[in-house]
Amino acid sequence: MRNIWRNFIIIAVVLLLPGCGSKSGEETTSPATKTKFDSYTLKNRPPTSILESETYSYTPIFTPPIEKGVVFTITNPPKWTLFNPATGTISGRPSQADIGTDSNIIIKTTIGNTTLTTAPFSITVEENNLPPQISGTPEKTTFYASRWYTFTPTAYDPEGSRLKFFISNTPGWISFDENTGTISSQPTIDDIGSEYEITISVSDGKNMTDLEPFTLSVEAGIETALISWTPPTKNRDGTVLEDLAGYKIYYGSEAGKYNESITLSSLEITAYTIKNLPLPEYFFAMTAFDIYGNESEFSETVNKRID
Repeated sequence: MRNIWRNFIIIAVVLLLPGCGSKSGEETTSPATKTKFDSYTLKNRPPTSILESETYSYTPIFTPPIEKGVVFTITNPPKWTLFNPATGTISGRPSQADIGTDSNIIIKTTIGNTTLTTAPFSITVEENNLPPQISGTPEKTTFYASRWYTFTPTAYDPEGSRLKFFISNTPGWISFDENTGTISSQPTIDDIGSEYEITISVSDGKNMTDLEPFTLSVEAGIETALISWTPPTKNRDGTVLEDLAGYKIYYGSEAGKYNESITLSSLEITAYTIKNLPLPEYFFAMTAFDIYGNESEFSETVNKRID
């Protein structure tokens, strides 16, 4: 019995040796037998968004590299794409009509008994929003107190979007229309000497564009008024005027209320120009005076509107 048991053990060991493998067994194994198809991994992920009118391209890359000759297929490709079955490449250039999302896209191929596939992915086509355009230069950037001022830039949006305007560093004496970009104002004498750098911007809700900044300043008016008259020849009682000495010009913003006056002590002067009148309207009247300082009544009032 002892010898039989020993022989059985030896036979069992011999039977197990081929299952363990040997050097000679490895040499006879073909490369195809050693390849593990399920070891392929996807190295790159597909882009999931693109702007309209731009080019989209994606080729799945596996590691280790796939030999040539395999055939790829695709599921749920967007209508604006082309597909290359030899490389698995999906490409295309979407238009504005393609804005939106295509989902559950899958690219796959089969090697032997193994299917290589991308995870389901989506491609979203987004609007390629172009910025709005704005242009224009004010005819004047220096204007005068009490003078009406207005300026409207020119603006449009390539996609036809509704525009909204903005302004920065605006003085209190300027009104601004956010629907048109128009600035308007009528500064007063108190605003003389003020200076502001203005920037008008326009937005389509996604992008904003600035107009070239410009400086607005307020100065005293340089408007003029020419006053001319005929020298008097008679006194109030109808007698001949022999002692005339000169004239006085009175003016102001209201008829009969003259806060400014000019004295002219020359009988040769029959016209006079008044400069730097900032207010929109002035009223003028004259008197004559003799060598004794007696002054006549006011002449008829005349006015000039400056606007």
